[in-house]
Order: sequence, then structure tokens, then C-alpha cells
Amino acid sequence: MEEMMKRAIYTLSTLVFLTIFFAAATAVAADDWDDLPELVFQEYVEIETVVGPNPYSEKENDFIVVTKYEEEGEKGGTTGNMRGTLDQARSLNVYLVTGLIILEGGETGIPYHTSLIVSLKSSEKAPSGQTLQQWILSDSDNDGQLDQGRFQKVTKGAEGQTVKKGPIEIPADRIRSYQTYYDDASRELNSKAENLAK
Repeated sequence: MEEMMKRAIYTLSTLVFLTIFFAAATAVAADDWDDLPELVFQEYVEIETVVGPNPYSEKENDFIVVTKYEEEGEKGGTTGNMRGTLDQARSLNVYLVTGLIILEGGETGIPYHTSLIVSLKSSEKAPSGQTLQQWILSDSDNDGQLDQGRFQKVTKGAEGQTVKKGPIEIPADRIRSYQTYYDDASRELNSKAENLAK
């Protein structure tokens, strides 16, 4: 139980950092962000769900549920966990984050916000240096429809210099075009998490 709580705290701390990192988004031209990567969930990566108090809320019954897929991390892309001779030129981490109000009695929760966080990092051995791209797609009122999106990109050159683009807001029309991507990713993550729980 203690180990699970430590992992939950670590995951939630990471997501708080990502949210803060994206906070000051600005409007940009249509070609100022990269498109979302194809999601291929590898079998060797274990899906995990953690639950913890919402660090942004003073309410005791406000929680965050995180279903996470991490190719780079404790459950993911270490050499010992890989099957075969897969060459990881990049690592993909995906988080499905749901805000949840727990009703009195603690047996029922009402979701009020959902976000999909996609993080794609190139290999540190890449000749041009390491690149980290991050997208957040949000359904801020939990009506099933995306209404917010942000992107940022950080490149660390071979000589150590860092170039940052964003965070930037993705226009509404492009956000709507990502609805199927969001739905498919959410469904796949939830399905894998449920299968592991059985």
C-alpha cells in the first residue's frame, strides 16, 4: 500500500508539473505545432491506474484518477521489460487524467473533467539531440467533447543548447478533429486497465 501511494504521489506530481508547464499558452498560427503521434500501445508496457487527492483543490472529496502508459519508466521501456530486439528510437508516455468528486460514503464518484496527456521523446542518442513533444487534450466540463488543447516542444541540441516552442493553444477546429484520437486512446487505456484489474 505504501509503495502504491508513493507511485501515486510521483505520478500526480509529474502531472502538476506538466499542467503548470502548459499554463501560459498563447494563440499561434496553424503550422506552429506538430500533429499528434500515432498511438501504438506495446504489450510489454504495463498499464497502471493511480488515485490521489487533487493538489489544486481544497476539497477533501476532490480526487484525480490517472491511468498511465509509460514506455519510459518503472513499468515501461527498460531493456529488461522489452521483448525481442525492439530499437526504441523514441519513447511514448500517455496519461488519461480524470477529476472526480467522491460523494458521501465514498462508494460513488462523479467525474467532472478529463484530459489526455501525450508525451513523445526522441532517443538521447539521436544525432540532432533529444526532442520532447507534449500535447494536452481536455474535456473541461466532461460532456464527452474536447474543448481545449495545448502543445509544446523542447529540443536539447547535441551541444547542450535548449530550444523551447510553446506552450501554445491549439485552435478549436483542430481540437475537434482530434476527438476520435482522444476517444480511441481513452477507450484503449481504460480497457487495458480493466483487463489488468481482473
